[in-house]
Amino acid sequence: MTHQHINRAIVLLLLFFCSYLGFSLLGFDTGANIAAALIAISSVWWLYRAGRVASSFRLSWFLGALALSLWAVFDTLWALWAFLDFGNPAVHPVLQYGYLGTNLCFLGVTLYVSLANRSRRQSLQFFVDVIVLFIALSAFYYVVFFWHTFLTLSHSSVSSMLYLLTDISMLSLIAAILFSYRIRSIPRYLLISLCGLALFTVTDINYVWASIRGSYTPNSWIDILYALSFITHAINALLFLKAPQSRFPSGSHISRSRGIIYRSLVLLLIPILAILTGKIGLAETFFFLILAFGYQTISLVLDRVRQKEEALAENTMRSRILEATIADRTRELRIMNQTLENLLKRDATTGQYNRKHFTELLEEWMANNTIENKIWLLILDFDRFKSVNDTYGHDVGDQVLRQIGKRMEGITNEQTFFARLGGDEFGVVCRRHRSESIRSLIQTINDMMLEPLVVHAFTVHLSVSMGVASWPDDAKTRSDLMRHADIALYIAKNRRVNGVSFFDSLANAGIERSHQIDLALRNVKFDREFTLVYQPQIAIGGRRLIGMEALLRWNSSALGPVSPDEFIPVAEENGTILPLSEWILLRTMEQINKWNRQYGKSLRIGINISPHQLDDIDFLEKLEAIIAKVGIDPAWLNLEITERSAMKDESFIINIFNRLSSLSIVSSIDDFGTGYSSLSYLKKFNINYLKIAKQLIDGIAINETEAQIVQAIIMMATALNLRTIAEGVEDEEQLRILESLGCDEIQGFYFGRPVSPEEFEELYLKG
Repeated sequence: MTHQHINRAIVLLLLFFCSYLGFSLLGFDTGANIAAALIAISSVWWLYRAGRVASSFRLSWFLGALALSLWAVFDTLWALWAFLDFGNPAVHPVLQYGYLGTNLCFLGVTLYVSLANRSRRQSLQFFVDVIVLFIALSAFYYVVFFWHTFLTLSHSSVSSMLYLLTDISMLSLIAAILFSYRIRSIPRYLLISLCGLALFTVTDINYVWASIRGSYTPNSWIDILYALSFITHAINALLFLKAPQSRFPSGSHISRSRGIIYRSLVLLLIPILAILTGKIGLAETFFFLILAFGYQTISLVLDRVRQKEEALAENTMRSRILEATIADRTRELRIMNQTLENLLKRDATTGQYNRKHFTELLEEWMANNTIENKIWLLILDFDRFKSVNDTYGHDVGDQVLRQIGKRMEGITNEQTFFARLGGDEFGVVCRRHRSESIRSLIQTINDMMLEPLVVHAFTVHLSVSMGVASWPDDAKTRSDLMRHADIALYIAKNRRVNGVSFFDSLANAGIERSHQIDLALRNVKFDREFTLVYQPQIAIGGRRLIGMEALLRWNSSALGPVSPDEFIPVAEENGTILPLSEWILLRTMEQINKWNRQYGKSLRIGINISPHQLDDIDFLEKLEAIIAKVGIDPAWLNLEITERSAMKDESFIINIFNRLSSLSIVSSIDDFGTGYSSLSYLKKFNINYLKIAKQLIDGIAINETEAQIVQAIIMMATALNLRTIAEGVEDEEQLRILESLGCDEIQGFYFGRPVSPEEFEELYLKG
């Protein structure tokens, strides 16, 4: 229904009531009876409609509709009885008891509302309130209005008593409801309904009193109040249809302290009103006092019980909350422990086990291993994985690692375990009987990597290199086992792609030596442990000294004397070659500058240049800075660059040689004859010397082919206007052949071994 229709219905009801009021005041009973019937029937309809719409407490609306239906039926019978002049309808038993159905239905509505949303202890206090109020009101009405009225048993007295009892019961219930709830918490429709019920009960009590006194007149002010109570119910139903409400006051809305105060005031007010009427004596007053005292006592007991129950309920609730909190905290701690365990044991990128958990499990397996079993450790490294990151990005690289981890899960069982150790390195540990080979597992892993890895739109092909070591054959401790597997992996990757290497103690010795040299180089003090020795270079014609070559020697405080063949490759690998080479340049320039100026000579010093120096874009600037710092004549320098280094980048090396020539620095191709130099390259290089490799010089006296090669080199150098110097000359026969072939200069043990600066000065400069 629309609001407009509801408003029209309210106006129509008010018109019916006004019509009834007018007919009653004018004494037009027929019109009043018709208007009363219309009011009752309309009220029934709207109460029924409200019950159909209501989502809760529908029974109260239907009971109200039934109450008014019964009233309409018997009111119509009353009007017909009076209209047909069948006698006084007030004394007919059917009509005397018929209206009682309305009272009972309204009592049912009141009880239904009273019991809604009440707990056990609230209901108990409520019924105590109702009983006490019922007794007090019954006593009040009996003593004040109905004293000695019901002494005879007639239909009139019995029906009046029943009406009075239902009315007082409803009044007690209504008062108890209003005293039990905060008025603002009661829904509007319920409050209006209670007001309508209260108006009906008060009117009905007055009807009983007037009927007993014989002063009741149909369509008098009593019937007007009846109609008003019905109109109240009907308008309440229409207002509910306009804005349906389902909210009902719960136990939390009950105001105990205010309810007790109000009930106590009512209990005091009832005897006070009775006393003011002057119709009660000392006995009746004493009765009311006993009733009030008894009520207060019972209420206090119930309140104590309530407090204990509430305290118990609160403690129970707190216990439940505490238990729930403990359960939540326990669950959270379990989740946190699991999370921490995952953080400690799991790798963040792949979700697989990490290095820490892997080493712990390996140690556990080693501790619990039996003599008939062997523990194998495989360390896997994926070849060219860096190119995946460089080409596709680290996100794709991480996805590849995750896919590898998923594939590796296929080998996991009670005897085999794997984890990501870091980067693209994975570890596999497995237990096998001593007689059982590990190669089947290796083949399984290799087969896993045959299928390409697909990440988004990218297809990645990877091969795997493996280093394998076993316990207790290859190591006694966990750290040694992992170190030896790492060494085997290093060897496997140096051999070929997709290689497998088993740990070998001999290979380990060389790697251990390199590792020791690497550590020593990283902590070395150049001036304390490195020294330079000098080997003379002699012009064949005249056998005179024209210069020397500076050679590096290392007497390590940790390792003792270390050969250049051992430490130079390691220095080039770990990067210490650059600062070491700068130190060599500085010390050799200082030395030749001192000797030439002290002895008035123009000797040249040969200095070996590392390939890593040539890769340094600041090499020439650093060289010029050292020359300027020492104050040396650049022509006293002869920088020796190996043939292999000279062949790396044609344009780059040509620029190097041109810059050196512009600085008046002599340059040489060292170890010539061992590489792949061609005549076309040599023609482009702005160099001064070809230094013939010792490997060729060693065989010129006994191998005609090598003698011919040396001869060809010397002839080519002469044609290119280059000077030649032969290194490694150790006997007179080699010297004679070189002289006959036209070699310009020689260097070797025949004329002198590498010696310290002091010895060189004594042997070659002071004499």
